[in-house]
Amino acid sequence: MQKPEHEFGDFLLPFQVAELGIRGCLVRLKNTVQQMTCSDAYPEEVAVLLASTAALASALTNGIKYAGTFTLQVQGNGLVSLLLADITSAGEIRGYAKHNCGDLNSTDKSHAMVPRLLGNGHLAFIIDQGPDKDRYQGITELIGSSLADCAQAYFRDTEKLETMIILCADIGQKKCPLAGALMIQKTPDLPI
Repeated sequence: MQKPEHEFGDFLLPFQVAELGIRGCLVRLKNTVQQMTCSDAYPEEVAVLLASTAALASALTNGIKYAGTFTLQVQGNGLVSLLLADITSAGEIRGYAKHNCGDLNSTDKSHAMVPRLLGNGHLAFIIDQGPDKDRYQGITELIGSSLADCAQAYFRDTEKLETMIILCADIGQKKCPLAGALMIQKTPDLPI
């Protein structure tokens, strides 16, 4: 028997469709987002950005083999100056956002969240496997209207890998906040 919807927590579902030449993963964060955003420390829009950052980081770790910590860090010169999501190779997630909450209500909400709240800055992917291994760091500018746009720009321009990312977060209901990510990548052509 399937459990009722409200009993499901976090999950990551990797997939590959060889016939279509794609791979990816579907992420849903319920418990993690609830723990990150349950206090009133973050205004709703900041909580949405933080939840989206955690979902994106979870999706990005799917295709990486590492022993240590993967960090997704977003820094900008806007009202939200830092978003951070760390994921250990054991699957533990933590997140943090630094913001100037006093000015958030004065922003024009008709503009996209990334340029409006983060301003100019960068998105960094960092893999730290301890003192015996070199640290990997990939950086891209904050290009586009969403965190998904920024990550897609990184894969397109730096990794030369066709990637589609969809992020969503609903923090409106404090009892049941959710975030999700869908990442699909074209697999490299393999000889037959």
